[in-house]
This record gives sequence, C-alpha cells and structure tokens, in this order.
Amino acid sequence: METPIRQHRKILIDTICNKFTEYFSSFGCIWEDSVLVSSGIDPTVRFIGSHISVFKKYLIDTELPTNGVMIVQDCVRTKNLKRYSDDEFYPSWGSFFTSIGALVPFNQIEEIANLTINFLYSVLEIKENDLILRVNSKDRDLYRLAEKTIRNKELIEVNAKNIEYYRHKIGLESVFGRNFNYALLNRINGEIEDIGNFIILEKNGVPHSIEIALGTSTIIKILHSFSHVLDCYPLVLQLNESVNEALRIQIEDCIITSSKLLSEGLLPSNKHNRNRILKKYILRIDEIKSTLGLNGNNLLNSIFDYEIEERRINTPLFEYLKTNHK
Repeated sequence: METPIRQHRKILIDTICNKFTEYFSSFGCIWEDSVLVSSGIDPTVRFIGSHISVFKKYLIDTELPTNGVMIVQDCVRTKNLKRYSDDEFYPSWGSFFTSIGALVPFNQIEEIANLTINFLYSVLEIKENDLILRVNSKDRDLYRLAEKTIRNKELIEVNAKNIEYYRHKIGLESVFGRNFNYALLNRINGEIEDIGNFIILEKNGVPHSIEIALGTSTIIKILHSFSHVLDCYPLVLQLNESVNEALRIQIEDCIITSSKLLSEGLLPSNKHNRNRILKKYILRIDEIKSTLGLNGNNLLNSIFDYEIEERRINTPLFEYLKTNHK
C-alpha cells in the first residue's frame, strides 16, 4: 500500500520546524525549550496539547521578552480515543503532532502578523490563492489586520464558522483569546483545511500578547498531497488493499501515540489518568490487530522500523509489545 518515500517523510517535519525557528529568530524571538508531552507542567490538562501550556508562565508572572519567544513542541490530544470502540470511526486528525508557535507582546501585533504571513508565502512557498484567512466580523481589529496582511483580500472568509471557532480558553480565568484562522485550500478534494491560528490573548480584558500556532503535519499533508496527516510519519504497515481504512488510521494513530508516550517513560496502568490513557491506546492496537487478522511478527517488525526511523534512540513500543503481548 505504501511506497518507500513514506519512510523519509519525517524529514519534512524536521525541515518545516527548522525553517520556522530560523525565520522567527530573525525577528528576535528567543528559543523556548520544549517539555515532555507527559510532563504535567500544566495541571489543567493531562498531556501537553498545545504549546500555550509552556507559555502560560508569561501570562501569569514571568515577563515576556521584548520580541517574544518561539517553540517547537510535541503535543498529544486524546479526543480520538473516545470513539475508538467504533470500527467505522475515521479520525480526521492524529492524536500526536508537532506544533510550532510563538508568543510576542501585543505591541508587536503588525510585525508578527506580517512575519507569519511571509513565512507561509515565502518560506513554505504556499501559493497566494491557496491561503485563506477565516475571521469573525465581530473582531474588527482582526479583520482589519487580515486585510493588511493577506495579498488577495477576496480570500478573507467571514463568519463561516460559529463564534466559538474564533475564541480560545486556555485554562486561566483571567486570560481569553480571539483569533483569525489560517487555512489552506486542499486541491485534491477542494476542501479548506485549518493549519493554525493568529490569536490575540487578553488578560483581564486588556490585550496582552499574540500567539502564533501552526500545525506541521496539517501543513505538510496539504502541500504534499498526502491522504492523511498520519502519512507524515514513517510508519509502514503490511496491510491488504481491502483493509478497512478507518481501522488503518486508528491503528496507526495508536502506534504513533503509544510510542511517543512510552518513549517519555510513561507506562500503561490503571494508577493515573495518563497511564490509563496510554493503556487504552495499546489495548486498541491489540483489538485492531485481532480484527484485521494481522500477523503479530509483521506488526512488530513494522513498529520496530518506525521507531528506529522516528526516535533513532530506542524502540519502546516494540519492546513493550514483544514482552507483554505474546
């Protein structure tokens, strides 16, 4: 089903991350160290699901540098898992992904807006007519900013989503976000797909900072015409052509996410929420393996190859399944 090129797609994620940090450092953004997805530094979430968790200190009691901070942060969001009892559920997104983002003082709003749009146009070479900005008409300031930054004003999409789509809560009562959304036209299916947000963060009703949040795998999927965001990862399973596509994506998602969490030292158990969630991902691998009648050795070999290519240090999921799942 897969061609050898998939084994090298991780290079695309590394490349886009490197381009981002290089370009935003030219603005003066300071590098912020990433944290483990399972670090627990943000008590409002079980896993780091957005780099805003790492940036929260700048919204509480730490001074934000003059030209802001930037980060490349691995994230896990577990919404898919709630529906993985359904063999027909086709997850549109992967649970694990790498986010690139920045947080800058509000007084740099126009500079960071221009920097971000130029990054998308010039560095990532997104075609002018493929980039859409989605905004709500109630956010007049964001609408005016969108008009200033996008090249083709006709590609501003107004009120296409409900109001919650343009609003952000980050687990701090004093902080509230309003955004316009960056989206790309997928020329394969004609759909418009989100790739990130430009967010004004207000603290106690006063504009405080600007957050840029972009998803690497969503950008790569559209630019390289992949069928799914998980195709950005070098996992190649030996499956029949007739396999249930929903189950293919589910098992890939479970493998990729389990491998990431195990690589951080988390172990499946019933003791804590994070451990229980990991256990559910691993159990779902076994369920789908049984449903599809997959050869256990072939599956282990595919996982081993993926972890060598992706992690380059150890093979945590391979070792766990080899030891615990005969």
